[in-house]
Amino acid sequence: MAVVRVGTHEHWALMQEACWAKFTQHEEAQRALLGTGTRPLIHRTRRDSRTIPGALMADIWMRIRTRLTKGKHLEEEGGE
Repeated sequence: MAVVRVGTHEHWALMQEACWAKFTQHEEAQRALLGTGTRPLIHRTRRDSRTIPGALMADIWMRIRTRLTKGKHLEEEGGE
């Protein structure tokens, strides 16, 4: 089992994979994300995370939204 250190690039990449799984498997979450259109997203918390800052989290969501909008998830799931 590989160890991924918190706050590293690998950690952020893992978080992106987890978010991709969420938005491609959970229809309501995907609809909510796509419902934001092209508006910039902001992730605000009481205290910003040192491991995955809010700006990075919002960037991950916007990248996923772009991939979903362009239909790239269909290619990755078997070319439907």
